[in-house]
Amino acid sequence: CGCRGSAGKVHAHCAVQCAAAAQERAGTALGPKAPWQKCATCGLPYTGELKLKLAEEWVRRAMESTDGGPIVLFAARTSLGNALAAGGRLAEAEVVARSNLETATAVYGAEHRFTLGTTHNLGLLLEQNGKAQEAEALFVSLLATQERVLGPEARDTLMVATQVANSALGRGDYAAAEAQYRALLKTQARVVGADDPSTLIVGMNLASALLGAGKYADAEAAFEANLEAKRRRLGPEHVDTLMAQMNLGIVLRERGLYEKAESILDENVEVKARVLGEGHLDTWTARLNLAATLLESRDRLTGDDASEARATAATLASDAREALTRELGASHPFTLGAAMHHGAALRAQGHHARAADVLRAALKEQVAVHGSESHPDCLETAWRLGDLLAEPRTEVSDADAAAALLRATAAHQEELLGGAHPRRSRTLVSLAVALLAMQGDGAVAARDEAVALLERAEAAQRAALGGGHPDVVKT
Repeated sequence: CGCRGSAGKVHAHCAVQCAAAAQERAGTALGPKAPWQKCATCGLPYTGELKLKLAEEWVRRAMESTDGGPIVLFAARTSLGNALAAGGRLAEAEVVARSNLETATAVYGAEHRFTLGTTHNLGLLLEQNGKAQEAEALFVSLLATQERVLGPEARDTLMVATQVANSALGRGDYAAAEAQYRALLKTQARVVGADDPSTLIVGMNLASALLGAGKYADAEAAFEANLEAKRRRLGPEHVDTLMAQMNLGIVLRERGLYEKAESILDENVEVKARVLGEGHLDTWTARLNLAATLLESRDRLTGDDASEARATAATLASDAREALTRELGASHPFTLGAAMHHGAALRAQGHHARAADVLRAALKEQVAVHGSESHPDCLETAWRLGDLLAEPRTEVSDADAAAALLRATAAHQEELLGGAHPRRSRTLVSLAVALLAMQGDGAVAARDEAVALLERAEAAQRAALGGGHPDVVKT
C-alpha cells in the first residue's frame, strides 16, 4: 500500500478478508468504502496487485448481493476501473469506465458529481489509449459543464482544466499549454495550496510545455523544483515523483548533459521496475528514454563503450516495442514511439535498411493515427528518417528523398515550434547534409544553400543551447 510496509505488513488474503468482514459488520453490500480501498494498518490507499484484488472482490460481492443495487456496484466498478488503469491494463479500464458512465448517468443524472467524475476518468483513459482527439473533445465539453455546475474554481473543475491544457501540450501547441498552465498554477496555489499534489502536477506539466517549446534552461529549473517538492510532499517513490525524475533526465539529455541524464534515468528505471513492476507502462517509458539517452551520448564514446551503449539501447527499445505492441496494440502512439526509438537503435548498430523500414512504417502509421503530418510525434520520426536517408555511403542513402522529407519537416516545425526552435535547427543541419551529398548540375547551388543553412542553424543553436552543446559542435 502507500506506506510500502513501513507501518507493518499483511498478507493479501488477509486484507481481502478484513475488508469483507467490515462489510459484513456494516450489514449492507456496500459497507464502509475505506476497507476496500485503504489499508487497515496505515490508512493509506492500496496500490498495485493488491488494489486490483480488493476491487475485484468488491465487485464480485456487489454483483452477488441484493443490497445496495446499482449504486453499490457503481462504486465497486469505479474502484476496479481505477485499479486496472493503475496497473497499466488500459483497454480493460476503458471498457469499465464506459459502462460506469452509463450507470452513473442513469442512476444519478448527467450533471451529478459522480457522473462528472466518471466522465473525467473516461477522458483520462481515452488519452492513455491514444484517442487524443476524442479525449480533448470530451474534456472541453466537461469543463464547460463543470464551470457552470460546480464553479470555475472547484477542485474538480481545475482538474479538468488541467486536462484541457494537457491536450494542447500533447498536440504540440506549447505556447497555449504554457499560458494555460501558468494561469492554473496561480489559481491552484491560491485555492488548494502550492504543495497540493494536483498543483504539483500542473507545475510538472508547465515544465513539460517549456521543454516542448525548446526553453530547456527554464524547463530544467522547473523540473528540479517540482521534483524536490514532490519528494518532500509525496515521497521519493511515488508515481508522480518518479515521473518528475524521468522528465528531469529528459531535459538534461536535451541540454547535452548525457552522463547526468543517464544516471538519473538509470535510477528511474530501477525504481519503477521495483515499485510499479517490470511490465508497467511507466517502466517501459523510462526504459525508452534511457535508450534514447544512450544513443544520443554515443558520439562521446569510442570502441567497446560505444558498442555496449548501442547494444543496450537496441535491447531496451526492441523489448519495449514488443511489450507495448502486446499490451496496447501496434498502432498506439506509445508503441509507435517505441518503434521510432527501435529504428534509431538499429541505425546506430549499422542496420540501415532495417532502420529505414521501421521508421517508414512508424511514420506512416503515426500520420494515420494523429491525422496530421505536423504532430510532434510525426515530426520527430520524419526527422530521424530524413537524417538516415541523408547519411552518405549507406545502402539506403538517397539525398533527393532526404531533402524533400526534411524540407517538409522543417516547414511544419517552423509553423508549430517557430523558426529558432532547437529541433528545427537540427532538421536544417540534416537537410544541409543531404544537400552536400547531391550530384550533378545543381550540386554547386545545393552546396551554397547547405552552407547558408548550417550558418543559420548554428546561430540559432548557440542562442538556444549555448556554445558547448554537442549539437552546436556537430553543426
